[in-house]
Amino acid sequence: MQSRPASFGRPELEPMWRVIRRLPKYARLSAAIARDPRAPRSAKTILAVGGLYLVSPIDFVPGIIPVAGQLDDLYVMLTALQQAIRTSPDDAIDEHLATVDLDRADIDDDLAAIRDFVRRGVLWSLYKGGQVLGRGAKQAIALAHRVRQHGVFQNDQEPNEPRTSST
Repeated sequence: MQSRPASFGRPELEPMWRVIRRLPKYARLSAAIARDPRAPRSAKTILAVGGLYLVSPIDFVPGIIPVAGQLDDLYVMLTALQQAIRTSPDDAIDEHLATVDLDRADIDDDLAAIRDFVRRGVLWSLYKGGQVLGRGAKQAIALAHRVRQHGVFQNDQEPNEPRTSST
């Protein structure tokens, strides 16, 4: 039996699956930096703010919006982690990265993957939205043409003429 690839036949999703598979490593890395006495207070504060954003009900994109709501949380958290790494001593960060089997480029790559995924989603939405608008406009034009040809008023009355009752 042939196993399914992680991207389920959609290679454009593979970078996002990589990001998702790395989430536990990012959580362990964040916790290690937060506990490390060599990490400056600013790095720990950045991680705390990123974590608070993650659990906060107030978001740029609400979590009830499927995918987009989770992507902004992920992007903010990875950006916070990236900034914490930049403000921490290299020896401490290199040690923690090695422990969780990550390197600095992984975070950059994953942030780029999220940006690309969002860009593709926006373009797809615009394309599909344009198709829907086009179909709607075509139907509106066809309806206007039928109204003009056949009229819509009962007994060919004009809209301002009072209706006469037959009682």
